[in-house]
Amino acid sequence: MDAGDKEILNDFKRTRQKTIDLLAGIPPSMLGEKADGEDLTMGELFHHIAATVDGWMARCMQDGGDLPPRYKASKPAIVRALQSSQRRLLKYFNAKKGTAMKAVYRPKRKGKKYRFVGRDRVLYLTQHEAHHRGKIVLALRQWGFTEIPYLPY
Repeated sequence: MDAGDKEILNDFKRTRQKTIDLLAGIPPSMLGEKADGEDLTMGELFHHIAATVDGWMARCMQDGGDLPPRYKASKPAIVRALQSSQRRLLKYFNAKKGTAMKAVYRPKRKGKKYRFVGRDRVLYLTQHEAHHRGKIVLALRQWGFTEIPYLPY
């Protein structure tokens, strides 16, 4: 694995830890809140971040793992889902000296053929997570929540 691929995986790992840190600072009662214009509750948004990784790993990378677990509306369950999907992705892309980072994947889904490179999927999943975490932070700030952890990179 080259230095660039290591940094991509480290960025995913840092991003996920910042998401878990944000979740840790939110009172459990806020997990059931839904922001204006949002379809999902705060808890469902956090779970969606984890479930998206599991979905991509199962469907695109075909890593042999399970599809995403069902949402459970408790902070410990959401943390476990975030940690589990993080371990899953890192284990897969770090295996065999990182060969999966440069591998080309050609999954078929609903009659369509796709082409992805492994590192592109890790970058996509990191961006997806940052996007949804941003939506969560915006909603929390609009609700007057001020205990948002600093999210430096």
